[in-house]
Amino acid sequence: MGRDFIEEKAYRLAQDLDRGGGDLVAEKLRQDSIRLPEQDFARLVNLTQNYERPGQGDDLQTRQTPGGIAVDVQKYLGRDRHGNDVTRPIPAGEIVFSDIYEDQGRGRRGGHHHDGHRGNQDGIDPKDVAIGAVIGFGIGKIIEHQNDKRDERRRDERRRDDRRYPHR
Repeated sequence: MGRDFIEEKAYRLAQDLDRGGGDLVAEKLRQDSIRLPEQDFARLVNLTQNYERPGQGDDLQTRQTPGGIAVDVQKYLGRDRHGNDVTRPIPAGEIVFSDIYEDQGRGRRGGHHHDGHRGNQDGIDPKDVAIGAVIGFGIGKIIEHQNDKRDERRRDERRRDDRRYPHR
């Protein structure tokens, strides 16, 4: 069975990032953040991070914000005179938690489902809670992946310093 649309797009975006095409990837992700439902955009970001190789070309990064996750492309600009990597963050979109939950709840206001069945007293559909948990898990995986990449970069930097300065 082949890849679905989101997987295929994530794979192509990761390849573009690894080749240094961060500007183009950031623009595509900004468009997708508007065009795609939040759940699909979150999945696209997660898969792109899984497919890309950290430290090669440009990198996709996420950071927690007070209501969601900001998505940035770290554009690699080269090294400074001290040998440090120089990068520039390019905003590439945002995953807003409230939008995800609002999309799931459309048509279910006032404790009534759109199909006419009455919901529970507080108007929360148990399916919405389950979907929210799955989305929360996915977003947690995005953050975990980002932290793993950061730790890997730090290990690589320590290895480089150990080779440069063996007396440490």
